[in-house]
Amino acid sequence: MTETDVKTRKADKPRLGANKLTRQAQLRKLLTRKSGVSIAQLHKTFGWQPHTARAAISAQRKSGCEIARSEPSFAGRLCSQSGASDIACLRSKLTDLTSQPDPRNILMLVKRIEIAPGQIKLKLDPQRVAVMLDIGTDTLVADLLRIDAPFQIRKRGVETKIILADTPADRDEALIRNIALAHHWLERIKAGETFGDIARTDDISKRRVQHMIDLAFLAPDIIRDVLMGKQPLGFTSDWCEARTLPSDWRNQRELLSTL
Repeated sequence: MTETDVKTRKADKPRLGANKLTRQAQLRKLLTRKSGVSIAQLHKTFGWQPHTARAAISAQRKSGCEIARSEPSFAGRLCSQSGASDIACLRSKLTDLTSQPDPRNILMLVKRIEIAPGQIKLKLDPQRVAVMLDIGTDTLVADLLRIDAPFQIRKRGVETKIILADTPADRDEALIRNIALAHHWLERIKAGETFGDIARTDDISKRRVQHMIDLAFLAPDIIRDVLMGKQPLGFTSDWCEARTLPSDWRNQRELLSTL
């Protein structure tokens, strides 16, 4: 073996830890992207299992890389193996789809609906979803095409609404203001004013004061529900103005349960 052969063999031999350093550099580049990177994408890129990916991210954090953890968007979970640019494109398509005034395009995606007491089960058609979003069916996460949604039925007179469990609470700000106003009026009455005095001072009808003052005697749990937006849909300021609320808390609950 010549001296040249020995030098060539030494030059060809990779340095210990060189591949590791390259992967750490690649990981840092992915982590510092504006769109970030998911555990699933790290598995696809490096072949890492979730615990290995988390350990590598932890090492990056210890080395001074600022890493913020965020929950993946629906688009990211729907196509968890896709890259960040593909997910961003998919998110834009989903936004355009859900913002359309005509809901028929969304309803076309539904394959089956089952309704049981307090529960709606909905299954989307993977083929139609893939065509609508211009993606392959093999990229979709099947579990996200099945939706189980608990619900409650709430009535307002002859109107009935289905309220899903994750629907944001719809607070009746007018009713909340009138409850606060009724408590204010009650304090003024305790101080010696009459219904007529309050009506003249506040430039409202005496009848309105007499009806709305009942709100100062609501049961605490009813007030709590109003503040959380969970009161019956029919329990409004207009409803209170046209009726007299019972003073007994149990009777109040029984009356409101019919709305």
